[in-house]
Amino acid sequence: MFKVILAGILFILAVSSHGADDWRFSGFASLGAGRIYEDNQRAIGYENEWGFDSDSVLGLQLDKELSEQWGFTGQIVANGFNYTGEELYTPELEWLLLRFEPTGDMQFRFGRVRNPLYLYSTTLEVGYTYPWVRPSANAYPSFLDPFKHLDGMDFVYSTSHGDVDVEYQFVAGRASAEFIGLDITGHSVFGLNIIMHWSDFTWRINTEVLDVSILAPDIEPIKLNFLAYEQALQVSNPEASAVFGDVARSLKSEHKQVNYFSTSFMWEPNQWSFITELTKFDHEDSNFSNDAYGYYISAAYQFGDFTPYVTFGEFHNDFADGIPNKLNATEALIPVGADPTLDGLRSYTKELLNGYDNDQESIVLGFRYDFHIQANFKFEVEYFNFVNNTSGSFYAVSYTHLR
Repeated sequence: MFKVILAGILFILAVSSHGADDWRFSGFASLGAGRIYEDNQRAIGYENEWGFDSDSVLGLQLDKELSEQWGFTGQIVANGFNYTGEELYTPELEWLLLRFEPTGDMQFRFGRVRNPLYLYSTTLEVGYTYPWVRPSANAYPSFLDPFKHLDGMDFVYSTSHGDVDVEYQFVAGRASAEFIGLDITGHSVFGLNIIMHWSDFTWRINTEVLDVSILAPDIEPIKLNFLAYEQALQVSNPEASAVFGDVARSLKSEHKQVNYFSTSFMWEPNQWSFITELTKFDHEDSNFSNDAYGYYISAAYQFGDFTPYVTFGEFHNDFADGIPNKLNATEALIPVGADPTLDGLRSYTKELLNGYDNDQESIVLGFRYDFHIQANFKFEVEYFNFVNNTSGSFYAVSYTHLR
């Protein structure tokens, strides 16, 4: 479907009579450096040594006005870190869309559009647009990366209600991407995003319904677990056989509904800036799926070109809660100790799935220095506290099959 949309856009550009001087090129870049002060831990590519890729990004955007009502936007981004397993700085198409504006307050966009999951969705790679080194992982969780853009369309309508300026955005499309060995597909995504501005305040609310499949074709431990439980179907106990079959089928999730909700609030009185965001992700499947929520609260004060800031947040992610319950149910049929091989398999499966659980809280101290009208320098330190025997957003370097 996306190739058809791309072909249509290229055809329209090819037959356009506008000259080359109508093309507008722009770009952005970030150079980042960081490290983790903990042995045998990794997060977004950082380890216990300085790295210069994970927060570095290059982007190029192209705009063209085709007529008074039609326009084109394309954007290519090369990131120093990704979740797809591709080479670093592999160019990725973030925007490729046709714009149609029948009136000044109404706009349709067709093609690859950004999914308005967050306050800073449209400028996620453009670090200059937000005060921090990166938006908080507590409200911008990594597992939503496959849904950051959609192949489909959106409709934006701008209006005013008294002193309040309101923007309504409807989105519809699909998304598909590899995420650390998982194949994640949003077969359909429908959402509504509302942004309200008045005086020094901005309030945003977003809700989406997704039809999602999660498969693990390249994660060897999950494949081996699946085969092991398939073999367990051969046990002579028919009731146990049925339970093990259910466990095997639970190691994937196909066409399950997900409800997503997020809200943001910003208050900018004079030199102060207060920002908070909350995200909530509810999956109807309790097997190979997750339920998560997180938030952050940030305060900053600008004096001259310097802006110190502090941010506090939490993130909680529960993965595959239903599968351990099914494994526990098998112990009533085949007790612990009756089959050492099966005992080891059950224990290993629980450990494997628990590795995807996240429970963390963190605090950030940092500052931003605007040394140029279009460039700045940022420095921050973030302290994490992991709870409930999880590693939060981090994972052991030696335990890479989970991530």
